[in-house]
Parts: sequence; C-alpha cells; structure tokens
Amino acid sequence: MDFAKAEDAAFRFNSAKPLVAAIMGTLFIVQTYTGLQLPWATPDTIATIIGLFTPVLVWAIPNKKVA
Repeated sequence: MDFAKAEDAAFRFNSAKPLVAAIMGTLFIVQTYTGLQLPWATPDTIATIIGLFTPVLVWAIPNKKVA
C-alpha cells in the first residue's frame, strides 16, 4: 500500500468519527427522552452503516460538472 492510499484511508476514518459521534449523541438523547431502546446501535455498527452507505451516496450524487 502506498502512502497516498494509506493517508486517504486515514482521512476517511478520521472524518467519519464526528459523524458517528453526532449520530450516537442523537440516539442517546432520543433513547433518554423517549424510552426507545436500540441495543444494536453501537459506535461500531453506526460506523459500519456509514461506511456502507457512503459509496451509495457517491454513486447517487455525483460531482458537479464544471461548465
């Protein structure tokens, strides 16, 4: 693995951390005030879902073409 690929992978991992934290914080608030229980919603599960959903978003919302 070359350095650029390793650096890109590290950037993607580190940029997913705030998103996971925001989702987990939201789930904590929802579970606290509504009593809703989601035992499957762990940080690892949320990070995996984000990782699986990202390529779908990239495919569905392509980069804008420069005129």
